[in-house]
Amino acid sequence: MPHRVAFLGFTESERHALSSYLRLAQHRSPSYTHVSTLTDADLLVADADHAPSVQLVVVTERTEKTVFVDSQATFGSAAWMRRPIDALQVMRELD
Repeated sequence: MPHRVAFLGFTESERHALSSYLRLAQHRSPSYTHVSTLTDADLLVADADHAPSVQLVVVTERTEKTVFVDSQATFGSAAWMRRPIDALQVMRELD
């Protein structure tokens, strides 16, 4: 069963690129699938420069299950990386 991943705060093109990469790598282990809502997600990838997304992660106590992209990571996050988004690096951080 693939891990379900939601993307928070990214542009449409960034979400599309990340989602496409997850689809291309669906036959590897562990595998991931994109979901649209936070409540359906096991893991999150969040734009750390988008304050509402960071606040949502913190309020829902999901920092330990979140990979943050750009700026500084929120304390307790699973991982943090800078832009430009490297889909392979996101996958490694999710692993």
